[in-house]
Amino acid sequence: NLIQSQSDVPIDEMFRVFNMGIGFCVVVAANDADAVHAIAKQHQVESHTLGVAKLDGKKEVRLTSHGLVGHSKQFTPVG
Repeated sequence: NLIQSQSDVPIDEMFRVFNMGIGFCVVVAANDADAVHAIAKQHQVESHTLGVAKLDGKKEVRLTSHGLVGHSKQFTPVG
């Protein structure tokens, strides 16, 4: 938030260039997510489910809370 507010960088550029608070990702099968969260909790590590992968051929990342969809190295408003 500090970088964006002080530099007037658009949200799509922030997601393209910066980590945006995601420190480490683990990709697992959906039915393993609860076990991963339990292991993280045992080690006092905060964990969250960020999304799901779908076999639909679109090759995109949707950031619905920000109204953005990412293709390749660019985010654009969902429309």
